[in-house]
Amino acid sequence: MIIYNFARALYTDGQYVKADTILKKGLEINPDFEPILMYLGNIANVRKEPDLAEGYYRKVIDLNLKYFKAYVNLSGLIAETDIHQARQLLKRCLTIYPGYKPAVVALADTYRQSDPEIADELDKIVEKIK
Repeated sequence: MIIYNFARALYTDGQYVKADTILKKGLEINPDFEPILMYLGNIANVRKEPDLAEGYYRKVIDLNLKYFKAYVNLSGLIAETDIHQARQLLKRCLTIYPGYKPAVVALADTYRQSDPEIADELDKIVEKIK
């Protein structure tokens, strides 16, 4: 966790190369540390490296089915190329945690263009989630 926090501080300070190096060292120590994997996925996503980000997010989900943010982030990556798979991923997340608002919002977003009625129904569900 110390490595993760240090790397986040470096990244926030604009020291991207150092942060990346520190995060990779952290994975050498603990290759299954979910926060580092998730953060590396987020960094790859920002850097427009979707394949790399997807790999990190998938590994997080494989390690911990209850790391719900990884489902939302991964679905956002794959929605452009495979909307059906993105929806299935979000539905899987919602099967585990039906009240996870970001997943319901993301699922609604996948229907906005193709089926606005479903999107509206999901929006109603979002309004009921606290």
